[in-house]
Amino acid sequence: MKLIVILRNLAKRAIYHYYHEVRLGTEKLTLKEAIASEQTRLKGEVEKNI
Repeated sequence: MKLIVILRNLAKRAIYHYYHEVRLGTEKLTLKEAIASEQTRLKGEVEKNI
């Protein structure tokens, strides 16, 4: 059996994703505002994945 592990810096990944969404025009908040609103944005998502 082969096991492949990919290690990524999660903070850098999140910031990269934020700037990607900004370039696409789907993110209108500043980075600080987006991080602060994350709990509200994800509300209900956990229930969808159960």
